[in-house]
Amino acid sequence: VHQSNGQVSTLSRSWNRAYAQVGLERAGWTVVGRVWKRINEAAANDDNRDIVDYLGRGDVVVTYRSNGNDYSALLRRNFSTDRGAVQLSWAFPLAGHIKGYAHLFSGYGQSLIDYNYYQNMLGLGLLGTF
Repeated sequence: VHQSNGQVSTLSRSWNRAYAQVGLERAGWTVVGRVWKRINEAAANDDNRDIVDYLGRGDVVVTYRSNGNDYSALLRRNFSTDRGAVQLSWAFPLAGHIKGYAHLFSGYGQSLIDYNYYQNMLGLGLLGTF
């Protein structure tokens, strides 16, 4: 997987990684776990050598679906550096195929440009479910 913010020079952030993923579903619950290994770049091209210190080596997403509502939690942690993130999300029915969406994020890696800054963020929006 390649992830990039599409910027150049000092604003550029990107990394490559290989990952394995496993998931389970039962009675409205879904649990997905991923572990990854960063694929190192040539030192001259590596614009964020320490990204694993902040984003860790894996994550877990737990989702519960009930009556048109989706509740989810993303958990990410690097136990070596004590850095990570938690994101709690809720998608709820509004009208027809439109859902409202809210999420709360706390930790590192909300955006790739600021992966090494601790942030607390509240997001609100709409989802189309077609």
